[in-house]
Amino acid sequence: MIQAARGSNSDSFLREAKEAILSFNDPQVENLFSRALMSVVEKRNDPEKIYTGAKEARENILSYLEQNGVTQTANIWARKIEFERKAIDSLKTEIRNALKERKIEGVVEIHLQDREINSPHIQFVGNDAPKAEKIIAEILVKHNYEDSLESAISKGTKPAYFELESKFLPRRQILSDRLAQDERYIQEREQIQQRQQEKERQTKELFKGISERAKSFREILLNLDKTAHFSSGKESKIEQIRKIKSMPTEELKEAYFKKRKQR
Repeated sequence: MIQAARGSNSDSFLREAKEAILSFNDPQVENLFSRALMSVVEKRNDPEKIYTGAKEARENILSYLEQNGVTQTANIWARKIEFERKAIDSLKTEIRNALKERKIEGVVEIHLQDREINSPHIQFVGNDAPKAEKIIAEILVKHNYEDSLESAISKGTKPAYFELESKFLPRRQILSDRLAQDERYIQEREQIQQRQQEKERQTKELFKGISERAKSFREILLNLDKTAHFSSGKESKIEQIRKIKSMPTEELKEAYFKKRKQR
């Protein structure tokens, strides 16, 4: 979607100053704008600072771009973009290299959502916007962040701004905040998994200890049982001796002769 260039009062332009991609043919100019954006980010992070210098930075960048050609804005859909630091950094590098290779000057920002577009998209503000739009769209399609070139540069989708009342408009979210949020989520999930693994390990150790104690107890019972059998046998013989001693003489004779016959 090609639009008129963002103005110096636009909240959208340089909203992602911290993550912005700069593409300028003159290294000195690029370094100058890079330092200006770093200053903006530092002041935005300081709650005591009222003036951030963002408007001045926008004015300087737009002024430079307008001196070198027609400045426009291109918004390219990136609805399936992967919000992971490594993936984002890789995408930024690829876009920057592709634009520099074709000597296209401008500023690229990854926007999660804003008042006009309620989905992740790439915003390019600079010269040769139609070329930049196509280059960025091709990169997004290559990484499966969009299904096709047509869907990436589609003009048929109504912005949320025209569909919703202002009170229902999505709140803008900064990319760096989203990445930090996702990183915290990943860390918390890993901590939960580690705690679960530790709990499982402790449970296994507990059952192992119980099993070993049960085995030891069974061995003790087995030894007691053997001792009991042995004791029972001894008592039986004693009882037999007592019984023989208490038998009358005639019964003893009968038992004796009976035993001899059995032999």
